[in-house]
Amino acid sequence: MPLTTLLSTLRARIVPPIPPIEALKRFSECNQRQGESINQFTLRLRKLARQAMQDKTYSEVENAIYSKFLQGVDVRYRKDFNLHTPASMAEAEARARLVESLEEPGTTCPQVNAMGYQHTTTKHAQNPTPPWKGRPQSQSTSRNDCYYCRRFGKLARSCGHNAGWLRSMQGLVTQDEATDDQ
Repeated sequence: MPLTTLLSTLRARIVPPIPPIEALKRFSECNQRQGESINQFTLRLRKLARQAMQDKTYSEVENAIYSKFLQGVDVRYRKDFNLHTPASMAEAEARARLVESLEEPGTTCPQVNAMGYQHTTTKHAQNPTPPWKGRPQSQSTSRNDCYYCRRFGKLARSCGHNAGWLRSMQGLVTQDEATDDQ
């Protein structure tokens, strides 16, 4: 006896089939659960649709899955779908996965254009200024370690270590003072 026949026989004896009306009810009440990923929700929705609509054609089942996906998906994704209704189930899944991936920390930032969403290649800056050699990251940058302060001295505009722009705007810093620092 082939393995598939054996498994289907065992499944029929162990797990009784769900009546079509009950399967249709479960499909119509199917919504994405808290903490459930898009992939898990889509698989569960497809399984329920296959059980509920055994006598329907493939295109009818896919249309039903598409409309139920748009209705039953989490509010976070539904907001995106209300702005731009996806043309197909594949596009809806892809956009929902994109929104889902953007919510994870350290992922890329989206750019919205006329064509829809596109990823940028930059990541969120955890530490925007690189640490100087030999200095622990936890310490703040002093004026001596600041590139801007070291480069421009008293002519430097305010960078958090000085109020150089105030003094230069008031004419208190002369060219001689500025060159003394360097």
